Amino acid sequence: MTHDWWQSRLSYVANRRPKGRAFAAFNLNVDVVARVTPAAVERLMRETPDLDWDQVRSIDVDALRSVRTREEFVAVLRHGFRTGKSALLVRETEEFVPWWRQIFTDRTESMGGQAGIIANQMAALGAASVVYSPLLSPRQASFFLDGVTWPVGEGDGVRYVPAQAAGRPADLTREPWVFEYKKGETFSFPDGAITTPRANRAIITTAVQGPERRFHADIHRWLPQLGADLDVAFLAGYHQCGDRPDDLDAVRRYIDESRQDLERLTSRNPALKLHVEYVPAKVREVETEIYRTLGRAIHSFGINETEMRAVMRRFGRDDLAAGLEQDERAFLLYQGARVLLQELGVERVHVHNLGYYVVVLKKPYHCPPEVVRDACLFASAVNARKAQAGGFVTAESLAHVASLPLSDVGFAQLQRFAAEVREQGAPLQPVDHGIWDGGDHYVLVTPAHIVPHPVATVGMGDTISSSAYYYEVCEAKS
Repeated sequence: MTHDWWQSRLSYVANRRPKGRAFAAFNLNVDVVARVTPAAVERLMRETPDLDWDQVRSIDVDALRSVRTREEFVAVLRHGFRTGKSALLVRETEEFVPWWRQIFTDRTESMGGQAGIIANQMAALGAASVVYSPLLSPRQASFFLDGVTWPVGEGDGVRYVPAQAAGRPADLTREPWVFEYKKGETFSFPDGAITTPRANRAIITTAVQGPERRFHADIHRWLPQLGADLDVAFLAGYHQCGDRPDDLDAVRRYIDESRQDLERLTSRNPALKLHVEYVPAKVREVETEIYRTLGRAIHSFGINETEMRAVMRRFGRDDLAAGLEQDERAFLLYQGARVLLQELGVERVHVHNLGYYVVVLKKPYHCPPEVVRDACLFASAVNARKAQAGGFVTAESLAHVASLPLSDVGFAQLQRFAAEVREQGAPLQPVDHGIWDGGDHYVLVTPAHIVPHPVATVGMGDTISSSAYYYEVCEAKS
């Protein structure tokens, strides 16, 4: 497991040019990305003198699902600064926005939402990229890259038009705010200073949702034809639970109908691979049911290390959640991924963490595990370039990271995983660099890059998951 071998393999995949047909639906946003600096926090303190600091300190941020007060917002920021962990919450009022515009003056607007980010990234990599959403304003459409297309059902077929020209004037634009901060910055508060252990962000999305995330009448009838034109599809938005999240029966109907839609999408193309990236469900009471239902129609599931802890508790594995909280490591993430593989019935679970990825594959798998390992290295290269330069990464630009060292964190986790397999007598047999055979499954631990001062952090999980699965599917069919 020499570093040189891994770097050589990274150089190989960074020069590959996968070619395939990728689809992304449903979540589209225009992300307002605000840079949180010590000066901005100082301005917040100065211009919001009536904050109740006793209340700020007493808020349990881990228990929050939404942000209703300024105190809750400040508590969320402080929690992120202290732990280095990301956050995703809903703002209950749009009255926050003028306040934020006053405080956070260093900000940009960009394509957001999993579907938008993935569609643009696939196009940048050279894929035939198709996107669909029930909500597309002209302003939203203007953020698509050239090469992203929109499906239009007509007659017995589907034609594809430039997504930039597909906007509907009556549709609204959703605008989540993303608060990004760097590693090693010190933020001063009345009760002391906090220095950030890593770069990350807090996303405060809008409660304004628009139509439910699913295939609507404009394309529903043509799903079999659409699916026949694709190699891989990335679906996101089911966590919103339809348009009646207060009615559990309605949520269940929405998810079951969504599963049937996915089955229609693959009906003429059984080789089409479907991926869903985990997002906490708006209705936590049925979250496990939602993903189990979708698992019957999809092939791949993506999740990060923080989400894995919470999901293990929802699936009744408090032991794994507690273990990860105490000592987060590849072996426990592998065990968590196996739980999801079994509970969801999918064939692939990809856990992306800072500096390394853990992937579990159900046998028989559609391609050799070595291809999946290469796909993880490709995804790390794409993500590292995104962290360096921002924006959407072209295949040609990967030359800039072909020789960038993979992280010491990743190599340490790989070595620790191998040692833990031996020490615990786990029924895993080493196959090749970073690959073990578990009898009915494979497990892969792949070192990845860590870029110390990333230009951007938004969409990194989506970039990793989509780039890896896209590469894998393209290489498997070539």
